Amino acid sequence: MAICVTWIQGVLRIGSSGRFFGKTTAYDLSDQTRETFPAALANALRAAGVKAGEVFLATDISLIVPSPEEVPPASVNVTRSLLLRRADKGKLFAETVTVGFTEVGTPVKGKPRRVLSHVVPLAWVEQIDKELLGAGFFLSGLFSASLALTGSGGKSAEEVGDKARLVLADAEGGLLFVVLDPSGAPLFYRTLASASERGAGEIGKEIRRLQLYAEQKLGRPVGSVSAAGGAAQGLLRSIPPMENLAVGPPVQGFNDESYLRWVGDTKAGQTDNVLPGKISGRAGRERMRKLFHMALLVFLACGVGWFSNRMIQRGNLVEKTRKLAEERMGRTGQVDLAIRQQSRFRQQKEAARIVEEETVVPMAELLFRDTAACLPPELRLTRFLVELDEEKSKGGQAVATYSIRMEGEITRPNAEVKPAVEKLCEALAKSPWKIQVMKRTGQSDKDPEVPDELKSPGRFYVFATKRE
Repeated sequence: MAICVTWIQGVLRIGSSGRFFGKTTAYDLSDQTRETFPAALANALRAAGVKAGEVFLATDISLIVPSPEEVPPASVNVTRSLLLRRADKGKLFAETVTVGFTEVGTPVKGKPRRVLSHVVPLAWVEQIDKELLGAGFFLSGLFSASLALTGSGGKSAEEVGDKARLVLADAEGGLLFVVLDPSGAPLFYRTLASASERGAGEIGKEIRRLQLYAEQKLGRPVGSVSAAGGAAQGLLRSIPPMENLAVGPPVQGFNDESYLRWVGDTKAGQTDNVLPGKISGRAGRERMRKLFHMALLVFLACGVGWFSNRMIQRGNLVEKTRKLAEERMGRTGQVDLAIRQQSRFRQQKEAARIVEEETVVPMAELLFRDTAACLPPELRLTRFLVELDEEKSKGGQAVATYSIRMEGEITRPNAEVKPAVEKLCEALAKSPWKIQVMKRTGQSDKDPEVPDELKSPGRFYVFATKRE
């Protein structure tokens, strides 16, 4: 919240908000000095009960010194730095200063700009800032009270030959003199204390001095004088007419609280704010810091919420996966049972088929008939054994497997056994039954499973298998 404060002729007025003021509070601080005013201001703000916020102060104290200057076209920061160097060089104060400036007239491209520099001691500004900061307030603006009359009766476009105007304004029992150029920008200002106690002659002399100063120092002759406020209008009427100085129309609706209303419309970033950036921008930086912290908290809250939501979703997915896994295990058991049942069925079906075929023509008889045709004339079969291998016939496919055992001897004493056995094995492999020889004479003679009598000279053996 913006807190508007004016300290004019020792009277401190406090109001809040910009353009609307409900109740304002006034304190008499006329006995305060440069050193004691900062603490008195902080105490007055506490006593007024205003909430902590930004403080904008306008005052007519002589510590704010006007200085007309001409500067080259440049940015605000460059212009302020240039004016600051000029103020330090001019030794307006025997200490470090800070400046603000007000544009005068309309800038012309390629020509120097006219500005009114406002110079104030930096130590006094920092002292006010320190006291207000300790009380929970931010000093965001410090202005000359004369700027409240800026623009009153000014023209939008300056014409050749236009003269400056002098405005006399009420200032808490004193009188504020402001020289304005035709556009309404201030050229110079000063305050006269206890104006009501001074005679019309003394006020007339003051007007004449300012008229001469404006013409000689500012290069702007004053052509008219106006009054702002009831007391100023009364004093102006009591002054005898002056040569080459016309009396202009009064400024309507102006009173002691007009300064306060004007302060309510000021901004910390105005060029005529005499505060250095580190002080005037502190409230903005504090707002950005709080905004950043708030954004960070929102981000963290959103992050925690998002993470919590993800954890809840993950928990739901884990629970759903567990249930699906249980259902899958149950269905897998059912499938395994069905596969086992189908395998048993196929085995039973194959067994039934084998039994059925064996009842028609036994497999041993069929093999014996075809094997006899494969037997070479050098060999004589003495034993032919066909058995169903029950172990190998089991399984999902249920294919019948037969073990065939053939034993015999040579028909002639001088006949060679091994070549004849090889012919037999080749014939068995080429037969329609595709008999696979596992062991035979001349190849498996060292096999301990083959009886020794079959390994004797003149004997042969062939062990084979057949799968349907």
